Order: sequence, then structure tokens, then C-alpha cells
Amino acid sequence: MVSPKSHLYVKVFLFVIILFSATENKAQCNPPDQLPTPTCEEAPTICLTNACYTTLNNPMVCCGGFCGANTIINNPQFFAFIPTLPDVEIDIHVDGCSSGAGLQSAIVDACPWDVPNVIACNGGTGPGGTMVLVASGLIPGNTYWLLIDGSNGATCQYTINFVSGVFEPQIDEDL
Repeated sequence: MVSPKSHLYVKVFLFVIILFSATENKAQCNPPDQLPTPTCEEAPTICLTNACYTTLNNPMVCCGGFCGANTIINNPQFFAFIPTLPDVEIDIHVDGCSSGAGLQSAIVDACPWDVPNVIACNGGTGPGGTMVLVASGLIPGNTYWLLIDGSNGATCQYTINFVSGVFEPQIDEDL
């Protein structure tokens, strides 16, 4: 005779199997060997899709008006990327902020860069919102940089939840 406890164990086991088989594998948050850098010169080229990070706390002031009249860089971080198509889209969801109002972002075509090198930008998005960067006319195979900055020095968590037209390295050997 089968005991009621064994039925419970079977149900729990099946629930756990179904739960793990239904979840989607996502990139590790803040992988230690792929952290963004405060300057574009050392920026990593990583798989951007589903990457999640927290803005760096490296205060600096740069580049007033980089994305409109009232924008300035306060605590930037950079990722390098290589387009595979002339048109690129990168969507960055602002998960939450422990200080400040939100994030701002840009795609730049030179490193080091200045305001004329900004080819797409989003001047500010608060927690719960998604920044959408769309750039056209990029040269496939060239290196570009994704700049993410805490608006007014904000410290925020974010997830890059959609990427289109960008090389996505899967393993270190791809680089």
C-alpha cells in the first residue's frame, strides 16, 4: 500500500521539475569578469541581452547637453558592442533606483568621445520605465559604445531586455 506521504513527495518532485523546465535561462546578473567600465577604453564586449547591472558610483561631470538641453554625464559606465546590421535597437529597463531619479543612455561612435559622437540617446527614464535606443546607419563590424549614466548621479539597477542588430558573443572564444 502506498502511503499519503509518498504521494506528497511525488507531487512536490513533479512541481519542482515543472517549475525549472518552464523557466527561461537568463544571463547572470553582474558577472564579475564582464562588468561595465567608467571609461570607454576598457569597456567589455559582452552578450547584452538580459544583462543586468547596477550603475557605478564613480562621480564625474562631463559633456553638458550630450542628449538635450538639461543633460549631463555624472557617473557613466560603458559597454562596447559590434553591430551586425546598420540598424540597431537596445532596450534598457530601469529596475529600481536607490538614489536619484533614473538613468540616461546613449550610443557613441568614438572612444574617447564627445557630444558630436552621440548617434542615439535617451535623456532620462525613471524606475519602471524602459529606455529605447535606436540607431541607423551604423557600419557592421565597427565598434560602438553603449553609455549608461545615472541621471544626476543616480544609482540604479537595470536590465538590457532587448537587443537587435548587435553581435552577441556566447563564449569568450567568440571575442
